Amino acid sequence: MRLLIATGNKGKLREFKSLFAQINADLVGLDEAGIKNIAPENGKTFFENAASKCVFYSSLVTYPVFAEDSGICVEFLKGAPGVRSARFAGANAASQDNNELLLKKLEGIPFEKRKTYYIAVCIFGYKGKIFAVSSDRCYGYINSKSEGTNGFGYDPIFYVKELGKTTAQLSPEEKNKISHRGKAVKKLLPTISPHF
Repeated sequence: MRLLIATGNKGKLREFKSLFAQINADLVGLDEAGIKNIAPENGKTFFENAASKCVFYSSLVTYPVFAEDSGICVEFLKGAPGVRSARFAGANAASQDNNELLLKKLEGIPFEKRKTYYIAVCIFGYKGKIFAVSSDRCYGYINSKSEGTNGFGYDPIFYVKELGKTTAQLSPEEKNKISHRGKAVKKLLPTISPHF
C-alpha cells in the first residue's frame, strides 16, 4: 500500500523515506503522487498547519497520508521565525535567504543568548480524518555562520553544542537520531506500522 508523505520539499522527503524505511509501504511525495494542489498553511501553530495538510491531502487520495509541519524557534526573537520558518525572508525565499536574515537579526548577540529549537508536529491520517499525532524537539544554538553541506533549511546554522557541530555537519544517520523529525516519527511508528 502507498503512504503519501505530504511534502514537496525534497530534503524533507529524503529524510522521511529514510525514517520510514522499516515500514512495508510504497512511500511517495506530492510530486510522485502527481498532486499539484497545495494545502493551505494559514495556521497559527505547527499543529494547525500539519492538521490542515493531512486533512487536505487525505481527501485527494485513497491511501493513508503522513503530514508534518516544522520550524525553528529562537528564544531571543520570542519564538520567531516559528510557523513562518520557510517564509521568513519572504514568500518564495530560498533556505539561504532565510539563514542570512536570521544571522543578520542575531548579529552581535552572544552565543549563550542564541538558544533555539527545531520543532516538528507529525500527523497520520486517512480519508480526511486524523488518526495519530506526535511532536518532538531538537535543542541547539544559532551558529555565528553557516557550516556544513548536509541537510537543508536552517541546518547549516543550527549548532548542537553536545556534538560540537551544526546539523549540516552531521551524516543523515546521525541527524535522524537527534532531530525533531526523527524523534517525532519514532513515536508514530508503532501506530502507523500495523496499517501496512
